[in-house]
Amino acid sequence: MLIVVEILIPLVSNEGEAFGSSSFTAFENVLTERFGGWTLRGNTDQGAWANDVGVVFLDRTRVYLIGVSGLIERSAELLDTVAFAKTHFSQEKICVRYLGIIEIL
Repeated sequence: MLIVVEILIPLVSNEGEAFGSSSFTAFENVLTERFGGWTLRGNTDQGAWANDVGVVFLDRTRVYLIGVSGLIERSAELLDTVAFAKTHFSQEKICVRYLGIIEIL
């Protein structure tokens, strides 16, 4: 059984600079290596979030879907992937959705 996990990756940095295709390719390579593949949902999502000091960020995001078997057993690997995304895309937080749950990590 696979559980679909969605990882939302912003199109631009918090400073408003667009990420290049090589940034997304590097992330996609991590997903393929760790989870055997990924799917990029067709449209971008839009939203906003406030950080711990109340600064509001408007985001347009790519939504990556991965299938994870044994979600509990692979939670460390998933958390490492989110940590990579946070560092790679210079984000304070990354939104992850699974089983109808949203976590901001």
